[in-house]
Amino acid sequence: MELLALIVVVVLGAAGYFWWRARGAAEPKENQEAASKTVANLEPGDGLRFWDDDIRLVDAVLECTEQVGTRTTQWAWVILDDGRLVETAPDGNMLYRTPEVLHQGSAAFEQLTGAEGVLKTFEQKVREGVAGSQPAHFGHGRSIYQVKSTGTFGASIKGKLPKEEVLRDISTQASDNVYVEMEAASGEAALGIGTSHIALYLGQPLKESDVMSIYPKGKETKSQ
Repeated sequence: MELLALIVVVVLGAAGYFWWRARGAAEPKENQEAASKTVANLEPGDGLRFWDDDIRLVDAVLECTEQVGTRTTQWAWVILDDGRLVETAPDGNMLYRTPEVLHQGSAAFEQLTGAEGVLKTFEQKVREGVAGSQPAHFGHGRSIYQVKSTGTFGASIKGKLPKEEVLRDISTQASDNVYVEMEAASGEAALGIGTSHIALYLGQPLKESDVMSIYPKGKETKSQ
């Protein structure tokens, strides 16, 4: 009897061990997948829960590249399903609200892109080395923005092609796309993306506390 009891204990112990390993191997894998998600590696279909419990899905990710001489800069624009844009870049992340489109022929469009417009003025000041001491400004609404940088970029799109004006016309050819980054005295940032027209995004730096959770594709609805 003692031998039989010992055998039963060993068998049950082995069964419990393998059940524990199978369960333990499955759960950490799912948890690890969620834990490895950050705003820097978002994919179409992922979900973000913001500080106010608003949950948004990623529609598309635009992986952008700017080449200036031998220097290559890369960043990503993440398009959310409500039209907002998350920018992930080496110098920090930003969250921009739904954009205003500045159409060709409008006063704001010409103020930026005209022969004597803000962008050409800024580029001239950069060449002269006085962009910091003699900044170029763009007035829009009740705010005045100082131009910080501008350039051209190429982009590849992951996910469905954006349906919004300007974004849907972004090209893989850098010469077809222009960006401009600006900042107001209040700290509000402005991002202009130019293709057929200009999409003007306004926003603020994205803090770690702004995004409460990130759900990998297919798992976000379980947490709503």
